[in-house]
Amino acid sequence: MKITFISRSSDNTRRLLLIFAGWSTTPEFYADLKVRGWDIAVVTGYDDLTFDPAPMREYVTVYVVAWSLGVRASEMAAEHGLDPTAVTAAFAVNGTLMPLSNHYGIPHNIYRGTEANLDPIRLRKFQARMTNTRDPWPMPSIPPTADDDEILRLRAELRILGDFDRPGRGRECFRPRLPWHKAFMSVEDRIFNFSNQRKCWLDISPATQRVALEGGHYHPLDRIIAIITPNHEKIGQRFQRALPTYDRYAGPQEDIAYDLARMLTWDAAGRIRDYIEIGPGTGALTRQLQGRIQPFTAKFIDLYPLDRFSLAVNEEYIVGDAETVMESLPTDSADLIASASTIQWFADPARFFANCARVLRPGGILLCSTFIKGNLMELDYLRPSPLHYLSAKDLTAMLCREFQSVVTSRKAIVEHFDSPRHLLLHLKNTGVGGGSRAGATMLMTKLPPSPTLTYRPLLIMAK
Repeated sequence: MKITFISRSSDNTRRLLLIFAGWSTTPEFYADLKVRGWDIAVVTGYDDLTFDPAPMREYVTVYVVAWSLGVRASEMAAEHGLDPTAVTAAFAVNGTLMPLSNHYGIPHNIYRGTEANLDPIRLRKFQARMTNTRDPWPMPSIPPTADDDEILRLRAELRILGDFDRPGRGRECFRPRLPWHKAFMSVEDRIFNFSNQRKCWLDISPATQRVALEGGHYHPLDRIIAIITPNHEKIGQRFQRALPTYDRYAGPQEDIAYDLARMLTWDAAGRIRDYIEIGPGTGALTRQLQGRIQPFTAKFIDLYPLDRFSLAVNEEYIVGDAETVMESLPTDSADLIASASTIQWFADPARFFANCARVLRPGGILLCSTFIKGNLMELDYLRPSPLHYLSAKDLTAMLCREFQSVVTSRKAIVEHFDSPRHLLLHLKNTGVGGGSRAGATMLMTKLPPSPTLTYRPLLIMAK
């Protein structure tokens, strides 16, 4: 396999989007992709399964985005050089783990027929089937392939990627190697049937969230990437706009901050000298800790400028992406790191927990909350969520790798609204819908007359 970098971020990033290309496409097909804060590389050349992991070693966060047969290629790369533990999250787009399958992929007669009879004309017909006439977006042009050697190479790719179809290699013995978070499936896909895609992910990787999309086999990857990568600039802007109304409307977040502060015992609170808070916003958690702790220094990290909290003798306010800021903080420099209702926006929570453990002194405390699976579930069927909510089990496992003692608490907070309009005002006035890609009109028409929102927080104290 060949790795080609098509975009380098100017932010000195250590985050990589690794795209496993759709069959018969080249790196140029993806050349327009750019995401602030991420480098982007494309993997092609599936006729040679060898994967060189060297280019990935400089990155601490790696997202795999695999389209079409690239889904199977990424799993095969994990057998031939790609370390699955180096992949933070994987996302499939119109592809399955078993591409040669009557039930989970492309039917045998179509797949093997394409492999056996491939020529330039049939290749162009295949590429034409990637889009539907009703698709509202144009597909990047693919240069015509007339070279006999290229046709032979593409045949070899089909043979290798379909090699799963051998005795003893049914779904019952297959276990995905990569951490598949979401599978995006187009309802009018003419390459991978929508029903087969759905069955594959449901049967083989049921923990993977399945997201239905409009359109055909080609779906613009920039739209997918916009869903799966937190846009900190937009998130910050929307929360900043909500500052004047946040405290009035953010009842669940206030309750979470109150419960979180009560997890810190008075004895532990009295030993806090150096304090760090991630995403303090209007100060819901800060107010709850005021009087409980009396630190000498305090660092407040958020995506936008904040008013002073006057919690500590010396205070520092840092505007920036907290995950990146944490990478640069000195080891053994804090006694308490606190954060309420923020971590769910992070690209790599496991890395964040590791940095917290490094920055905390021996005996130091991480006091934080996030949201888990089922959070805002009433909106799930309306739009692809910009967040991947982890389970309490997964988050606890991450924490236990870094901390000696982990205590968690969870509950459900159900907010009732008089109308869809009142629900939308809640999202707007708290910034909670900061990553939502659904329009207000769509939500207004599809929400029930008296809607609810369910918050599912996980409260964490780790030492």
